[in-house]
Amino acid sequence: MVFLTILAAIGFTKVGIAAGSIAAFLQTPFTVAGGLFATFQSVAATGVVTFGVAMKIIGGIGAAIGTFGALVAGLFSLF
Repeated sequence: MVFLTILAAIGFTKVGIAAGSIAAFLQTPFTVAGGLFATFQSVAATGVVTFGVAMKIIGGIGAAIGTFGALVAGLFSLF
């Protein structure tokens, strides 16, 4: 599954977060029980993506994209 390969590439592995990875960098400030970070680690550890998990991931990614877009729009409004 491509998604599991992507998770592994950014540091979410079956045995935990890979030291020095993007996931390790994000772990402290963004770790919330049941949050997107925890969901990614759960999927990496189990290899299972249920419909509910997929919807959480899609929603989280959508929220991140929306937030990034708002930040970029805010920066351009300064000029």
